[in-house]
Amino acid sequence: MPTDQDPIRSIALIMSVTCVRNTIIEKYHADGKLDDADMEAFNRQVANRIYTFLSYLLSTPRHMNDVLEALRHYLPTDWDQPQRDAFLDKAVAAYRARTGTSR
Repeated sequence: MPTDQDPIRSIALIMSVTCVRNTIIEKYHADGKLDDADMEAFNRQVANRIYTFLSYLLSTPRHMNDVLEALRHYLPTDWDQPQRDAFLDKAVAAYRARTGTSR
């Protein structure tokens, strides 16, 4: 975990690693379709975008609305609707079982 005290930065890094980097993109990197420099640039861009997005989203209701409206036109029309990810659900369940915590 980063030593930075800004929780939004930590959340952005966790989301970057969990939701983007530890996906099929890692296979492309391992297969040599992305070299180390490309992967580093990709990781940095993802982390910075998520951090910026979260900064707007979590700041004030007005800023949240501004960022959602500004980016709404980028939504793909041909993607499936998101579903819960089984890997993440299992990871959280295992953590809760290990620590005795619940929702």
